[in-house]
Amino acid sequence: MSILRAAHVVPLVSLVLLLAGCGGGTGRRGGPFAGDAANATFVVEGADVKLAGGRATLPGGADGGETEIQLTEGRLEGDLDDDGVTDLLVVVARDVAGEGATFHLAALVSDGQGGFRAAPSVPLGERLVVKNLGFDGEDIKLRLVVRDPENADPRPSKVVERRFRFVGGALQALDTD
Repeated sequence: MSILRAAHVVPLVSLVLLLAGCGGGTGRRGGPFAGDAANATFVVEGADVKLAGGRATLPGGADGGETEIQLTEGRLEGDLDDDGVTDLLVVVARDVAGEGATFHLAALVSDGQGGFRAAPSVPLGERLVVKNLGFDGEDIKLRLVVRDPENADPRPSKVVERRFRFVGGALQALDTD
């Protein structure tokens, strides 16, 4: 490689490495999640929900209809409880008899015996879009587009950031907008 080419490659490689480190904190990284989220059990609104292929149908909605629970694209892998095993955060949607989905932040955390257990989920609200889910140091940072209460339009239009921590085996909201 010529010196001229090397002079261009070294700064480029340095820039790529610098940008790769800007993913939002370092303390919670891990390898790939070893479990199977699409066929796991999550705790949603206090009930154990066993997914099959990323979704579950439960009887007994408010009007006797069915409740649908499904994984969304919101997903984050990392070591939540500092045990050296990669855990998983997901956003799940819960739709009761077609009334509209409510969203929840849920976690699968290593159980210390090679498996994973579900931590209780935290409700996020309805009519929202997950834009980003990441770590910022010890915090879990979730960027959402939600319905603006000051706007008559029911569609999500306001960007908010919500932060959580995994403490004592549970997700805790740090702040909300």
